[in-house]
Amino acid sequence: QATDSVHAAAHIAAPRRWRSSVLAVGSAAAMAASPAQMAQLGQLLTQTTSGNTQSMQAATEQLRAAEAQPGFGLILLEMLRGASVDAGVRQAGAIYFKNYIRRHWSAEGAAAVISP
Repeated sequence: QATDSVHAAAHIAAPRRWRSSVLAVGSAAAMAASPAQMAQLGQLLTQTTSGNTQSMQAATEQLRAAEAQPGFGLILLEMLRGASVDAGVRQAGAIYFKNYIRRHWSAEGAAAVISP
């Protein structure tokens, strides 16, 4: 069964450029996010559920711009992992992360690739 999981993992291919950027970002970006950046991310996620249409749209636009930055997904996950994160922010962040993955992951046949 372990061999099956290794074979399954081999079918998930990421471009060399993406793999190298994740290695560089994985150790640095999540750790490099300042408390102020984490707080701003939390505020934007809170605004996406505020009920105020203009505020929700503005926050979503800012989040979409931020997700273009290398390491955004890792920073988002690091924030969600924090023990001090409000439950509402954690839920909004988890939903945003799910949608982020849907936007950036394309599955073609047996191989799946995350776009940069």
